[in-house]
Amino acid sequence: MRHRLRGGRRACRSPGAAQAAHALRRREPGRAQARADAAADRVVRIRRHVDGARHGADLLLPAAGKHHDRPGASAAGAAGVVPAAGRVARANAVASQAAHRLARDPGRRAHRRRAGAGGRRRRRVHRREPGPGRADHRGAGQHGHAAAVRRARARLAARARRLPGRRPARTQAAASLPPRRNPAVIDRRHVLLAAAALPTLSFAQGATEKFTVAGWNKPIVEVMPLLVDADKGFYRAQGLAIDYVPGAGGGDAIRNILSGQADVAFTDPGSLFAALDKGEKLRAIYDIYPQNVFNVVALKSSGIRKPADLKGKKVGVYSLSSGTRQNLLVLLHQAGLKESDVTIVPTGLLNFAPLLQGQVDATAATDTGLLVGKRRGVQDIEVIEVKDHLNVSSDLFVVREETYAKRRDALRRFLRAYRDAAAWMLAQPQEAAQLATRRAIDGSDAALNLEIVQARNAATVSDRTKREGLGALDIASLQKAADVYRQLGLVQGRIDMAAVVATDLLPGKGAGA
Repeated sequence: MRHRLRGGRRACRSPGAAQAAHALRRREPGRAQARADAAADRVVRIRRHVDGARHGADLLLPAAGKHHDRPGASAAGAAGVVPAAGRVARANAVASQAAHRLARDPGRRAHRRRAGAGGRRRRRVHRREPGPGRADHRGAGQHGHAAAVRRARARLAARARRLPGRRPARTQAAASLPPRRNPAVIDRRHVLLAAAALPTLSFAQGATEKFTVAGWNKPIVEVMPLLVDADKGFYRAQGLAIDYVPGAGGGDAIRNILSGQADVAFTDPGSLFAALDKGEKLRAIYDIYPQNVFNVVALKSSGIRKPADLKGKKVGVYSLSSGTRQNLLVLLHQAGLKESDVTIVPTGLLNFAPLLQGQVDATAATDTGLLVGKRRGVQDIEVIEVKDHLNVSSDLFVVREETYAKRRDALRRFLRAYRDAAAWMLAQPQEAAQLATRRAIDGSDAALNLEIVQARNAATVSDRTKREGLGALDIASLQKAADVYRQLGLVQGRIDMAAVVATDLLPGKGAGA
C-alpha cells in the first residue's frame, strides 16, 4: 500500500541530496534534448541487476562517484565513492545484460513505455518498509525517480553512457547486437544524406518544371494541344508540367500573366494591342492561328448581309474583353461605322441562344463557335467573315518582358512542345477528337469534336508556316492590324510591332527540332 511520507516528500533527504535530485530531474532523458545531453556529462546510470540482486534499485551516480540519496552501504550495491574504473566495468556489464534482456523480451520496452516503472499514473511511488531480503523501501522498478528516467529508451540501456574523459569499451555481447533505433527518430546524418541524394533522385524520376498557360476560354476542344499531355506527353518530354488557367476572353488571359498567375497568355492581337497601349511590357513569341477565325452570324430573316447592315442593330459578343468584340469593331471600321452605331450585348461564350430567341440581331463568334451553333439548331444564317476584310492572326502566345528575359529556356521548350502537339493534331484529327471526349469540357460529341479539330487545323497553317514552320510570326500583318486599331480609336498611340515580336524562341520546322 502506498503511504504518505511524514514531514513531506523530501523529509528523508539531506539538503545536498535534495539539490542533487532537483538538478537531476531537470536534466532527465525524455526532456529537451539539450538538457539530456548535459545530464549525460554529469550522471552515470547503472542499471539494476548489477550485483545479481533480483530487486536491486538503480544507482544514479554523479561524475564524482557519490550517491547522495544513499550515503550508507546496503546489500544491493556499494555506496560512497565508486572508482571510475569500477563504474566503467559496471556500465559495460549492465549494457550487455540489458541488451540481452531486451532481445529476449521485446514486449518489456513497450510495457515500460506504456505504464512506466512507477505505476499506471507514472507518479513517484514509495512503498512499505523493506521486508526480509529487500534492499530498501522501493519495490522492483520503482526507484523513486520521474517517469522519464524510469522509462529510459532502450538505446540508452544498450549503449553505456560516456564518462568524463573516458570511453567505455563495448563488451563482446553488446558489440554483437545491432543497434536498436526508434524508426520515428531521424538523426542529422540521415537528413543530410537524404538531402544530398535529392537532385539525383529527381533527375532519375524525370523532374518537371511547372509551366502555366492563361487561356481565353475554359478547357474546350479547340485548345486540345494544351490538354493532351497526360495521354501524349509532349510537355513532359520537354521537362514541363503544364497547367491551364481558364478565362473569359483574351483580356482575361493578359491580366492573368500580368498578375503572375500564369507564364504565358493564349490571347488575341486586339487584347495585346490594348495592353501595350497602356504601357505594359509584353512580347509576342508564337502565332497560334495565323488565319482570322472571327465572324459575325445573323439569321437570314434579319436582312443582314454585309457589315454596313449592322448599323442600328444589337450585336452579341462573348465578352467585352474578348476578340469577338474587337474583331466586330474591325469589321465596322471597314464599313465606315463606329462602335456607337451598334448596341453591343455580352452573351457569354459560344452562346447562340440570344440570337435564336431574338434578343440580338447578330452575334460575333468564331469558326468553331459557329460549328457549335449549328449543332444546337442555328440554321438559315448569314455569315460575315472578318478575314475577308482583314486577315490578321487570331491568337498569339504572349509573355511579360520579365518572363521573356528570365525563363527563355522554359519558353523555348514550351513552344517546342506546343508545336509538336499542334503537328500531332494536324496529322491525327480522329485521335484528337476521341481524346477530346475525355479531356475537353465540351467534348462529349466525338463527331462535333472532329469538325472543331479540322477547323482549328485549317487556322493553324498559312503560306508562312509552310515555309518557316508552325508558329511563324508575320510582323507586317500584325503591324497593319495595330494601325487599324489606332484608326478605330481602340488604341491611342502608335505600336511598333517589330519591337514587340520576338522570333528567337520559335521552334522552327519539324517535330523535335
